[in-house]
Amino acid sequence: MNEAHRDAAARYKVHRKLVRELLEEQLLSEYRFRIDVGTINDDILRVARRDWYGHERRRVRWDWEHEILAPHYRRGPRGIELSLLVDGKLCAIAVARLSRHKHWLSLTHLEGAPWQHPLKGKVLPIIVSALVMYGVQISRDDEEQPGIRLLNPTSGAMVRYRLAGYNLTTSQKRLRAMVIQSRTGEDHEHRDEKDHESEAQT
Repeated sequence: MNEAHRDAAARYKVHRKLVRELLEEQLLSEYRFRIDVGTINDDILRVARRDWYGHERRRVRWDWEHEILAPHYRRGPRGIELSLLVDGKLCAIAVARLSRHKHWLSLTHLEGAPWQHPLKGKVLPIIVSALVMYGVQISRDDEEQPGIRLLNPTSGAMVRYRLAGYNLTTSQKRLRAMVIQSRTGEDHEHRDEKDHESEAQT
């Protein structure tokens, strides 16, 4: 790891930590109960494997550790990972990545607990708030705020997102996205994005 990469990793680590802290404060004010916002560490993965994997009501069959996080981390230090807990119970996990030219911050994977939980119906707006905050932090470095999008939503998630008021969709080749926040002064092209992952909100 060269010095520039180390500096970037440290800078984005600070951004992620600040976003999680600010989001916790905002959510406490908004919902009047504590929501712990963290990263996706070994403890979170252990809970997901134990309680989510194989559950009959789980809508996806992702292996978060190997299928999602391993390639996510290989992309470099600019993405963000989020977990949401209430009273110590894991309610949701999500990852988003920043595109190569920093034009788009894309939510690639989002999953909620496969049973009724205190954040049911609230997960997506909470994660979107986190991404907007992260985009603001990124803009402090580069003077340009990336657009926010939900990348390749599953068909079931697409219906729920539209019901939540997210209606702007774009497609290019195998890539489909719901645009939450456009880049300032830009259209909805996705020229710098070449990967075709999917995400869902359960």
